[in-house]
Amino acid sequence: MHQLTDKYHVGKSLPSFLANWNATLRDLTRAGQRLPELLATQTLRQCFGPEFDKCWQDFAKDVGVVANRTVARLCAAIILFGRDLLPLITAQTAIGANLVVELQESVKQLQALVATQAVTMQQALAVQRAPLPSRSTRKRGQQQVAALEVPPIKVNIRLIPFANRLFCWNHGPCQHVGDGCDGPPLDERTKYATWRDQRGSKWRELFQSKGWSTVSP
Repeated sequence: MHQLTDKYHVGKSLPSFLANWNATLRDLTRAGQRLPELLATQTLRQCFGPEFDKCWQDFAKDVGVVANRTVARLCAAIILFGRDLLPLITAQTAIGANLVVELQESVKQLQALVATQAVTMQQALAVQRAPLPSRSTRKRGQQQVAALEVPPIKVNIRLIPFANRLFCWNHGPCQHVGDGCDGPPLDERTKYATWRDQRGSKWRELFQSKGWSTVSP
């Protein structure tokens, strides 16, 4: 009886396992310890794991009468199931397991994305709900910014000697320079005119004729 309860492991040869099992059953019969067919089939079923559950269901469906479920018929059904159907079921189980893993990974990624979006939305709502600063607070802030700003430096052009002032051949001293002039086009001769080297302009003579000082004020 101990040999009849040895567990079958998937991957071994089913025909040889069942042949050894039947040989043991015959030995018991010759020794006068014959098992009833029903008890023998129940013992055989215990030798296989849950992967053969469908085999038992199909066998009971195909063989409706319990008295006809002999050891020989059950062995034949087990062999056919292990040869034809079990590899397909195993493959389908593996594919299903892989799909479950992929779906679980996708769910984790979606959960992380939703959590990130939730944090972003909470931050945006917090900014929208933040109270506006009062008028006095805004005024103090403006005063602080104004205090940090450097006031522009005002230069009295009249204190700059004529020799150091910007000079334009068309407009004279204190005007824009060279390419920015909106007067007649300046050639190379007049483009680089200065108060010291006026390159033919009459500004010095004009100042002198009107009695204007051409030295620093």
